[in-house]
Amino acid sequence: MKKRQPFFNFSWEIFLIAGNLRLTIIVIPPISSYIMQSFDLDQTKIGLLTSIPLICFGLLSVLAPLVIRDQSR
Repeated sequence: MKKRQPFFNFSWEIFLIAGNLRLTIIVIPPISSYIMQSFDLDQTKIGLLTSIPLICFGLLSVLAPLVIRDQSR
């Protein structure tokens, strides 16, 4: 019996999301002084802003194997 392929394969989407999160981790710190001046943010707020991609990256990296495993069944 032939194994049925899933309609959506989320493997590539996970790689694209990871690439986008890495890009924000690299880009935000060098321009943080401009962001602070433009939006009148203090050090605490800019620190929280730069930590958002790291938190998302950590959470999504834990969930990614579960999504890929469910898609391969």
